[in-house]
Amino acid sequence: SESIEKQLELLREMIWQVDPHFYDYLSLNHDSLQLYFCYRWLLLWFKREFVYSQVMAVWEVILSCKRGERQRFVLCIALAMLDLAKQQLMTSCTRFDEILAYLNEQSGKWDVEMVLERASAFEAYFEARE
Repeated sequence: SESIEKQLELLREMIWQVDPHFYDYLSLNHDSLQLYFCYRWLLLWFKREFVYSQVMAVWEVILSCKRGERQRFVLCIALAMLDLAKQQLMTSCTRFDEILAYLNEQSGKWDVEMVLERASAFEAYFEARE
């Protein structure tokens, strides 16, 4: 299993590849490019971001991935969540603590179907680039 820091590094690379403008926004906000606001997501596989039945659905999708593709799909879910929050973040949050607070407030409010749909699209994008 990869360390959380390695996963965050891979997630940074994925953000750069799909949205350099958002990457630049994160790099301009102190410590935001470290993506520490995603730490809990990756550590707990989104357990606190969705209600129980939705967590079970997310985990079912993750665990149905081939073993070698599982970690990338977890990162695609995180990327999808950031992508869904991006407009609000970029218009309202200018500091790391504001980004962290906003994303923490989204716990239980994410649209699981939209997140998984977008994550699948990101997965297809990265698979096509291999």
